[in-house]
Amino acid sequence: MFLKSAFRRGVLRAAVTAATLAAGAGGVQSKAQVALVNDNTAFLAGVEANLFFEIDGTSLISGATLELPSGWTLERLALVHRGRQLGASWTSEVPGVYRLSLEELGPDHNKLVIGVRAPRQESVGTAQLDPVMASEERPTRGAATPLSFELSGESRIVNEDNLAARFDATRLLEVDAEALPLYDGDGSFTLEFWIKTTSLDQVVMSGWDGKESTSYPAEVVLGSDGRLFFFRGSPGRHVAMSSKVPVADGSWHHVAVSHDEVRGWSRLLIDAVPTDSLFGFAGEVTALRARFCVGGRCASTDGGESGRRFVGMLDDVRVWPTSRTERQIALTMVDRVPAVPGMLSLVFEETPASGAVVGGDGVSRQASDFLFHDPVEDVSAADAGDAIEIRWRSRGRNTAYFAVERSDDGSGFVEVARFQPDGDGSSEFMYLDEDVGDDVIFYRVRQVLVNGGKRFSATVKMGLGGAELPDAAAGVILGNFPNPFSTATTISFEVAAAQRVNVSVWDLSGHQVATVLDASIAAGKHEVTFVPDELPSGTYFARLQTDATVSTRKIILAK
Repeated sequence: MFLKSAFRRGVLRAAVTAATLAAGAGGVQSKAQVALVNDNTAFLAGVEANLFFEIDGTSLISGATLELPSGWTLERLALVHRGRQLGASWTSEVPGVYRLSLEELGPDHNKLVIGVRAPRQESVGTAQLDPVMASEERPTRGAATPLSFELSGESRIVNEDNLAARFDATRLLEVDAEALPLYDGDGSFTLEFWIKTTSLDQVVMSGWDGKESTSYPAEVVLGSDGRLFFFRGSPGRHVAMSSKVPVADGSWHHVAVSHDEVRGWSRLLIDAVPTDSLFGFAGEVTALRARFCVGGRCASTDGGESGRRFVGMLDDVRVWPTSRTERQIALTMVDRVPAVPGMLSLVFEETPASGAVVGGDGVSRQASDFLFHDPVEDVSAADAGDAIEIRWRSRGRNTAYFAVERSDDGSGFVEVARFQPDGDGSSEFMYLDEDVGDDVIFYRVRQVLVNGGKRFSATVKMGLGGAELPDAAAGVILGNFPNPFSTATTISFEVAAAQRVNVSVWDLSGHQVATVLDASIAAGKHEVTFVPDELPSGTYFARLQTDATVSTRKIILAK
């Protein structure tokens, strides 16, 4: 039992929900994590969307039971391990209830892609994924904890004045390479665009002809697991950056790649959040005989490239002749901006989209539910005595209202307060929640746009934790040194009794990126060393888990 006097409150960005599965005979336990990866599960009513799950391949999971809210249907299923699709199928005897069969799992992280269709009318409901396990002794058995999450189908007002390009794998937009800052002797540039798709394993845009002997400045690809990849290449060498979470979920996402020639540094940002980086690439490319196409590769060397052309929507494609900062990208991603000298801008309210388009101007355009708006930023929660103070920032443009939502378990949220944008440019908001007890509480901010669309902030968790060890089974992370660190850091922790502990590292999007220790240890203070290997710079959380408690500590990797 948690005692308020023995703990202090701390803030932790919510991690993924995990299911602990029991498998095998004789009481042997096999722990597996089944996590929903989507940042957002609110989609446009009547259209398809993708749900992405991560499954630990060390478990004996053989399938799952999926229950969808009324009116939602299962459209497709894929199991992916390291880019390779594995066997997966489903059956259904009761509407809305599906039995999923997974023939095999890869040895580590697997991605389960579930394609669903929202009902035509607006709806909100709870879905549940209940993994089942198989062993020689016991054919199947259910997971200890099913995974529940909310699905929302929204009725949004389509803006007839905002047209986006619709690609259907049959047409391309070819851009004059000489007009692109990409082709300037490896000069600095920033590539930005908005994307909405549920397609997997497709080329979004490319300057590569598929030949290993050809240098190219950029190719954007959607992986088979829904993540976005950015490639650059020179003869015999390809380098890549990737998003940590899928973008092919059926929602609009902003993608930006900023390349700084002087520093030799490239960064990938998804929705203005840095997600990966590259250092030291010096492959020179020129516009001589070069081609660049939006919607796929301009040409195929193997005759099969047309099958990987993009299916989905793009809007506001920009190529700047400079390396833009994170702040500059965040400020202008929500605005139409005038073209600057040397900049390419593709907008689709007119045909052709730009004078730089030299082919394929027959790409269809259609009215879009896309809406420029100011997002919710810097959500935080803090202890205010007998209350909790929630703060966030947003200029509120095209926002009908903000709603503060609270949850006891991190999945089922209820609205506790509502705020109208001031209309005078104010960007700071604060809510004081005095109806709190001694348990863990989760908060998020729901932003409702004027067209009916909804956006959700990151979830913050007010956890109960502190430096005191309340009982003989608890443990606590004491700190890490150095912090920030570049090559390695030592994490120190203390447990009050001999027990099994797990020390892991998680990123800001709620993914476990490393297991540092999983073993039985004696009581007392201990130290373990974490080596980040190829992880990008950023903020992470060191997490200590025992049978009785979880303790976290923010750590900063600065390479």
